[in-house]
Amino acid sequence: QKDRVNVHIFRDGEELASDLDTVALGGRGIERAIMWAGALIQAPHRALAVQRGIEPTGVYVSYFGYGSPATRYGLFAGRRVLEVDGQATPDLDAFLDVVRRKGDRESLRIRTVTWNNVPEVITLTLDDQYWPGYELLRSGNSWRRVAIN
Repeated sequence: QKDRVNVHIFRDGEELASDLDTVALGGRGIERAIMWAGALIQAPHRALAVQRGIEPTGVYVSYFGYGSPATRYGLFAGRRVLEVDGQATPDLDAFLDVVRRKGDRESLRIRTVTWNNVPEVITLTLDDQYWPGYELLRSGNSWRRVAIN
């Protein structure tokens, strides 16, 4: 309810006081995700960013299907995608803008960062026949699936 709060922590018999900024949370969790090349892509988890000290930039790979292009080329869960073909992907809309332009069997260069902030560039070849891309959108209490291409 407030922009800033004063917190008192008792540690080792001493009281520590600190002012902390607050963040308004919606409470609904994930509202949107993209299944692309066998990887589930979403906005970075706030809890992960706070817990591990990771900047919530780029889009986050939260899952990958075995045998998918994501598995074959190293787009593993826990990575953040920062760029696709040299274009920044700070959010899901930017990511979709880039990947929608690619067709079946085309290759993309993807700049990623691991949990430990280790950068890596991978090349991934799409397989839309067996791993088509689609967007999942929350609509009320249900989800809606929309094809990417």
